[in-house]
Amino acid sequence: MLEALNSRKEIQAGMPDLEELRKRLDEVDRSLLQLLDERINLSRAVTELRLANNMGMMQPVEIDEAVQNFVANAEATRIDPGFVKRLGRLIVERSCKIERELFGSEDSVPTQLAKRGVRIDHAAIAVRDLDEAIALFTKGYGFKVSERRVVSGERTGMELASIEAGDITLVLVKGLDPQSNVTRYIEKYGPGVQHLAILVDELEDVHTDLRSRNANLLTNIIRSAGLRQSFTRRDSNTGMQFEFLERSNINEFEEDNIRELYDAMDREDVF
Repeated sequence: MLEALNSRKEIQAGMPDLEELRKRLDEVDRSLLQLLDERINLSRAVTELRLANNMGMMQPVEIDEAVQNFVANAEATRIDPGFVKRLGRLIVERSCKIERELFGSEDSVPTQLAKRGVRIDHAAIAVRDLDEAIALFTKGYGFKVSERRVVSGERTGMELASIEAGDITLVLVKGLDPQSNVTRYIEKYGPGVQHLAILVDELEDVHTDLRSRNANLLTNIIRSAGLRQSFTRRDSNTGMQFEFLERSNINEFEEDNIRELYDAMDREDVF
C-alpha cells in the first residue's frame, strides 16, 4: 500500500500543474484572438484597396481558394482537416461580410440580425413515428442520437430525439396525444420542419429589435442556465415558426425551456 501511495505521488509530481496548464490555455486563447483581430484588419485593408481601385468584390473562386488555403496549411499540423475547413469557412465568411459592408450603401442601416453573428442552430422536425424517423436518419444518413426524452406540458406532451451529424443538429418531435400542438401541426401542415432555430450573439438586442419591427413574437425571452430563447408564432403564409437563441452551453436543451414554450403554445392554442 505504501509503495502504491509513493508511486502515485511520484506520478503527480511529474505531471504539469493543472492551474499552470489552464494559464497556458488562456495565453494561447489571447494569442489566437489577437491574430484573428489582425487578420480581420488585414481583410478590411484588402477590401479598401480593392474598392479604391475598382477591383470589385471577391469572386466565388477566390473565396474557395481562401478556404482551401486553410486546409492546405493544416497539413503541417495534427488538426483535423474537416475542422480546419469549417473554421476557415467561418473566417472567410467574416471577410466577405466586411466586403459587403464596405461595398454597400453608406446609408444602409444593418438590422440586429445582420450585425450579430448568426447561424442555424438546429431544425425541429415534426414526425408521425419517432422510431421510424430515428432509423431513417441514423441508418440511412449516418446521424447519431444524442438525446431522447419526453416533455409534458400543462395539458399535452411530446417526445423528442436530438440527432447529430458533424455540425448539423436536428430535433425530431412527436406528439403524444391528439391535442398535442405537434400532432395538430402535422394534421394541418403534414410532417416536416416545425420550426427553425437561429443562434445569435446578443439575444436581448435581437429581441428588442424584433419587437420594434412588430415581429409576431409568441414568447418573451425564456431563460435558464447557459440558454436563452425566444419564439415567434407560426406565419400563416410560409408556415414557418422561428426560434432565436443564445447559449453558453454547447448543444444542450433545457427541459424547463422546452416546457415553457410548449405551455405557451397550448395556452394560445397555436401550433
